[in-house]
Amino acid sequence: MPRLPASPSGTEFRKPSKWPPLHGGLEGSNQIRFDNQEIRFDNQESIAVLVGVRNQGRGGDATVQPNSVHSMWVPDGRYSVYFHYLDGRDVVSTGREITLRRQNVTLQLRRQAAGNYPLRRLR
Repeated sequence: MPRLPASPSGTEFRKPSKWPPLHGGLEGSNQIRFDNQEIRFDNQESIAVLVGVRNQGRGGDATVQPNSVHSMWVPDGRYSVYFHYLDGRDVVSTGREITLRRQNVTLQLRRQAAGNYPLRRLR
């Protein structure tokens, strides 16, 4: 995974304590292939967000820059998606599981209720 961006104080952000463990990548993931589906993260906030995609402990993490879009390519399956806004707080959020079967999905990331993928904070 690429290094996380520096915080306003110049120190590097760390993954939050409740970030889900990663036990390996998904076979064929992050490759544009005929049999892979796109999960597109549309970050409509003014701060970067760390996203994690998991399927039985396997998956990947990526940083989505402010007001930008990032795509991950994954095989068909059921995925849990995790979010951590890089604002210095140790908060991890998740939404409902998504199931991909030969279709792509775009998740609009907003802290307000206006996004298409409501988040809830992990306890």
